[in-house]
Amino acid sequence: MAYKLSALTLGVCLLACEMVGAAELPASACANNECVVFVNDKPPAAEALCGDAAVTLRWNVGGNAFLTTCEDAGTEEQDTNFLSDAEGNQARKLVYGRPVLKQFLLQHPSGPVPDKFASRPYCTPPSSRQVSESTFVLLEKRPANTENGYCFEPTYVHYDKEHITVDTAKGRIAASDQDYFGALPTEQQQSNLAALIHQYASTSREPNNADTAHSSHESTRHVAAERAYLYGMPKDDGKKMGYLISGDTVVVLDAVGDWSQIRYRQANGNEIVRWVRSADLVGGS
Repeated sequence: MAYKLSALTLGVCLLACEMVGAAELPASACANNECVVFVNDKPPAAEALCGDAAVTLRWNVGGNAFLTTCEDAGTEEQDTNFLSDAEGNQARKLVYGRPVLKQFLLQHPSGPVPDKFASRPYCTPPSSRQVSESTFVLLEKRPANTENGYCFEPTYVHYDKEHITVDTAKGRIAASDQDYFGALPTEQQQSNLAALIHQYASTSREPNNADTAHSSHESTRHVAAERAYLYGMPKDDGKKMGYLISGDTVVVLDAVGDWSQIRYRQANGNEIVRWVRSADLVGGS
């Protein structure tokens, strides 16, 4: 992905402070078989599970593993993550790190990782093999209690119900390591997990739902220009809002004269809708 903004905007939007998505349309949060839903309205199950913390829900299309995250608003990046199946059963709590889309790691293997205030490097570059084989990947901040001079270590989570493992570049984390594994979720927490999954993920668990959720009139195109500038309105004097680069994939929603309205999915799963010149797209005129 190559959506370009100012350094500050990129750091805020791309990964560190993932923008709120459309919780009422969870299918629209899926890209490359990875799905993310931002729980905007904080239903009782989210409130009971995470208190005042922001809540996100992640899963892989066609799979039966879900990661529900209570996001840490502080600087330690120590989210509370619940792994479970669709019924909230076989759950396990992870008390470290923050989730990251596997696609982001595969497309940015050398970093850096956008963060709240500035981009940071990987402590160890992600392994493409381990990324691909993992159910989820979390980034562990090292050292955890430092605002300056830190890096992010990828950890690879494999979930197969009763068999849950966490691996790092240095090897497997022991299931008894309380820096990574929390207490087993209670029955009430499992019930809350099931309620959230059923409410926000039930329509996106089958393959291809993300493709059929949008109008049949939409078409997928690729950026042909070296830089395809994004505009808020279909006119030359409209405000520029970043740009895409050659090879980026977009969905064309509408066309007005020499302009195309497109939808583009960022590496963090968020979607943006902007206008580009049709000539900047493959097959454009």
